[in-house]
Amino acid sequence: MTGTSYSFKSSALAVLALTASAWAQAVCYTVYDAKNEVIYRSAEPPVDMSKPLHQTAGELPSGSRVVFTPNNTVCVTEVHSLPGAKKLTSSSANMVTDQLKLGSMIFAQ
Repeated sequence: MTGTSYSFKSSALAVLALTASAWAQAVCYTVYDAKNEVIYRSAEPPVDMSKPLHQTAGELPSGSRVVFTPNNTVCVTEVHSLPGAKKLTSSSANMVTDQLKLGSMIFAQ
């Protein structure tokens, strides 16, 4: 039984790792401003995602929120209206799965 349990745990961890990898590769980032208008939409993140989000919140306009989407094929129009944003070429998605409000702190909704 111990071998079977170990094998199941290993398989479960492998599936989770592959799922996380797929999630990371097919993501759309949409940033809404305080007026709920889209100011950024792209498969490229609007901030450096290697840093904790609370460290990058100051790079986005006050009152904005970021929506992460697991599917980048739905959004066909990219938007690059962030101050200092560079033009990127990719597809994006607009299916809401997680929202973060940006201000002095980041709150998951």
